[in-house]
Amino acid sequence: LVLLRMPDKFEATARVYVDTKTVLKPLMRDLTVEPDIDQTLLMLSRTLINRPNVELLMQKARLDPPGRPAGERDAVIERLMREIKLSSLGRDNVYTFSYRDTSPERARLIVEHLVALFVQSDLGAKQRDVDAARGFIDQQIKAYEARLSEAENRVKDFKLRNMGVSDASGKDYFTRMSVLTDELNKLNLDLRAAEQAR
Repeated sequence: LVLLRMPDKFEATARVYVDTKTVLKPLMRDLTVEPDIDQTLLMLSRTLINRPNVELLMQKARLDPPGRPAGERDAVIERLMREIKLSSLGRDNVYTFSYRDTSPERARLIVEHLVALFVQSDLGAKQRDVDAARGFIDQQIKAYEARLSEAENRVKDFKLRNMGVSDASGKDYFTRMSVLTDELNKLNLDLRAAEQAR
């Protein structure tokens, strides 16, 4: 009789590959030893199944009707945080999100929205990384442009200061440099031809 009166429980599960090195990087920044799978699982569940995420999950799954008393709402949040399970499949970084409920639709919605929330948070973190990298690259480009402009101005000033410097044949410095560079290139070609002939 007791078993017949117990309501049916439905379980929804989802398998997710989690790159724990990026998701948990801020938490493991000061650790010198890599945590084992149980510690990784504990840190991951604390990172994913926290109060703000569960509140967002309740809004997305429409589990928070308007006008619900704050105490009842807090009890639902605490229950969800306890009952949403995160477990490892034993394979590298493959985890299972699961939730049991008397309503199969509610169980499916909660797991579905939990996975979507996790994917969105991961994409948001990657987008922030991309934006930070883009900002850094733009900053470096501006710095290099300023340095290049400064170097070009120094070359121009040098040429203007040394315009009149010439040798006994009347050629200025830049003409001599051009002639010598051409001669050097010609001698390098002759050297290569001689080495190949030898």
